[in-house]
This record gives sequence, structure tokens and C-alpha cells, in this order.
Amino acid sequence: MGLNKKSVDDINVKGLRVLCRCDFNVPLKDGKITDENRLVAALPTIKKLIADGGKVILCSHLGKVKTEEDYTTKTLAPVAARLSELLGQEVKFAADPEVVGANAKAAVADMKDGEIKYSMFCNDNGGIIDDFIVYRCAADNYWLVVNAGNREKDAAWVESHLSGDVDYRDEGNDWGQIALQGPKSGDILKKLCDEQYIPAKYYTFIEDVPLNLGERTIRALVSQTGYTGEYGFEIYCKSEDAVTL
Repeated sequence: MGLNKKSVDDINVKGLRVLCRCDFNVPLKDGKITDENRLVAALPTIKKLIADGGKVILCSHLGKVKTEEDYTTKTLAPVAARLSELLGQEVKFAADPEVVGANAKAAVADMKDGEIKYSMFCNDNGGIIDDFIVYRCAADNYWLVVNAGNREKDAAWVESHLSGDVDYRDEGNDWGQIALQGPKSGDILKKLCDEQYIPAKYYTFIEDVPLNLGERTIRALVSQTGYTGEYGFEIYCKSEDAVTL
């Protein structure tokens, strides 16, 4: 029985942000790459995504960072520079010496109400614990949407990294989510609410959307992330409304 998996040839990435987890763990000597085979191997995928209109974000690690010196010697800056040459266009390099540093904070600060960003929880070595999506409801109100199977682990990570005047609550039991995905998802959603309540822009959301379920109307948050790789929407409602929805 064959595996039902997709490649970059099977998905439409036009106008979408595409996170590529790459293996750019290349050998360096005096800040120079001594073997670029791993970079060359990734080029066809990167070029394909760029040609198809994707906004490509490349993510990798480089060795194990254990000391302060490692932050300067084990850097992906030479990789970004060489990729710029190989691709014939600038590859911007962004790094943080901390799990959540200035660059990550700047990305969040740049968000507007109703916008969504994709990110990751990382361990102290830069390895990925889990990915998540953050929704900005207001300047002082953010939603973190995590993978349900890792909820307890992710909540523990968040709680262990809180600082300053922050009020954090795990509301996982209060909410249900239904992912309406696929090319006809927008048409299906229009049967439940007016088009004005359907997010028209990728990675945005609308709160307090009235959904007509026939016998009654419920309120929900509707987003458009298509996180399964398809065009699609996510509907968040109170847990007691999820079965009816």
C-alpha cells in the first residue's frame, strides 16, 4: 500500500508563507563553508517554492550551542550568504541568541489586531518542541493555538517562560475547533454566515461571528490559515456548541 503524502508539486503556495525545516548543518572553518552539499540538495525545493509565489522561510540549526562563544562561531550567517549567491537573490538572515529574543519579539510587535502568525516553542538548544499559531485579539490579548495532543507539554513550556505582568490561562477545555479545509470550504461557510464575516485575507481572523445553525445561532471566531496545506478556514466555538456545529 502506497503512502498518501504530498510534495511541493502538489500544493499551491502562491501568496502563502512557507516554513521549510532544512538541514543546513554544514561544516565551517574560519567562517567559511567547507562542504555545501546540503545547501545544493535543498535548492530545487527552495527554487520551486519561490517560483510558485511562496514567501519562503528557511529554518535550521547549526551544531549545538553550549557556550557564549558558540553564539558567534556556530552561526548560519555564512549559509544565508552562500544561499544568496546560489539563488541569485538576497536571503535575509535573522537569528536570536535566546529562544525568544529581540527578533521574535519584533515579529509579534509588528502584528495588528486580527492577524495571525506561525511560530514554534524551542528548547534551550534551539530544537523544536512543538509548533503553534498565535492570534492577536488586541495589543494586550493573544491566543495561542497548540496541537491538542501536546497541550499539557506546551502549557508547561509557556508557564515556565512567563515573565513580567502576564495573565496566562489554559482555556483548552472551554473551546472546540473545527477545521473546514479544501477548495469548497468558503462556499460551505457561506451557508452558515454572511460573507462579511469570512476572513478574506490569509492568516487573519474575525471574532464574534454569528453562525446560523438553523434552530439557533452561535458565536464563533473564524480564521483563515489552511494549516493542513489546503485553502481553508478554522472555526472556534464554545465546547458545548462544537457537536451541534
